[in-house]
Amino acid sequence: MYSQISTLISTLEKCGALKHSSVRSAIQEFAACIGDEDYRTHMVGEMAVSLAEAGQFREADCLAATLAGLEKGSFLIKIAEIAVQAGEDELAASTYDSARKAALVHRFPTQRSQAIAAVAGSVERFGKWETSARLWQMAVGLAQDGQVRGGTDGPEAAGVLLDAAEAFRRNADREQAERIAKSIIIEGLRNRALKKIFD
Repeated sequence: MYSQISTLISTLEKCGALKHSSVRSAIQEFAACIGDEDYRTHMVGEMAVSLAEAGQFREADCLAATLAGLEKGSFLIKIAEIAVQAGEDELAASTYDSARKAALVHRFPTQRSQAIAAVAGSVERFGKWETSARLWQMAVGLAQDGQVRGGTDGPEAAGVLLDAAEAFRRNADREQAERIAKSIIIEGLRNRALKKIFD
């Protein structure tokens, strides 16, 4: 279903149909009829990303604001990255902040930490380390809570901490990287994080 949605939006974009507000409205109305929230979000999110790629940032931003569900953050990150590459720094910053807020609707600390980490990693790739570091710290706090949960939460939260430690090491903050690495409860991952820092 996701690939079919992507193909539909891509086809409409290629033939120029998405330039017309009536087509966009029709897609939104159609999406509203889909029972599954993730599929609805995917359809509107794909359209928002396509509009951003076409330089229609105002329209993309308006559509992104209507997104719901757990996929919302990933689409906002894509739009923010497109905005950065187009030199639309103010819009990118606003969209990244929306992605951060969307991450906090996840039910569990580990899910929230993973979603915040995705935002942090994207911001870091575009050279905004000061902002990225704050986001990584937020992800670390959530992941440290998530480590003590049962099931897959512990290992997944530890994975976020491993990624965070690596991000601080990459950006020459070895002390913070070591502190995060030492907070990893799973011994194997903790040792792996520490080895990367001191190699």
